[in-house]
Amino acid sequence: MKQNKIVFLFCGVESTGKSTSVELANKYLKEKGLNVKVVGEVGRDISVGSGGVDSMSLFDYEHILFSHQANFLSAYGSDCQVILLDTDSIYTRYYLEKDETLLSSNKELSHNLIQLAGDIVKLNLKNSRITKLIYLNSDCPFVQDGTRTYEKTRKQDDSILLNLYKKSYDDKLISIVDGKDFALRYEKIKEIINETLAKETDR
Repeated sequence: MKQNKIVFLFCGVESTGKSTSVELANKYLKEKGLNVKVVGEVGRDISVGSGGVDSMSLFDYEHILFSHQANFLSAYGSDCQVILLDTDSIYTRYYLEKDETLLSSNKELSHNLIQLAGDIVKLNLKNSRITKLIYLNSDCPFVQDGTRTYEKTRKQDDSILLNLYKKSYDDKLISIVDGKDFALRYEKIKEIINETLAKETDR
């Protein structure tokens, strides 16, 4: 396998199986004998610590953007072969832009945070840090874990978020996983992983 890291970025709105898919993919890749690092979603913990999504401040969003990227860069600088990245700065931007009241509370800082989210993506792409973006759509059932809030607007949010990714990432990097059955969705994810590994190994 080549020295550069193979990075799988898992994206999608609430309750589409991102974190569970990352856990399963981590186990699957380790069984293949690969050295894997997982970069978990920091936004959930920060959100809970702030009392929920609706109680977050602009500084919480700043914290998420910097912390998540720092964790990613730490993993990227390690000796692993594969990185599984649970969401990215676009996901953070999506949540921020949903809170119009928070956005209007400090328009300059809000603008800077949205700009920062885009700059992080550009920097990762410029340095070829993202190999494959796996987007999990909202066809599957909604599962409430006590932290989720946007079930009613899920389909609309799905369209908004996917468009954000398509504007930020090359279509060739994006693979969309659909379907109502979580087990079948994971089988599709394994196919994407295996195809990507084969392609990257042959380079």
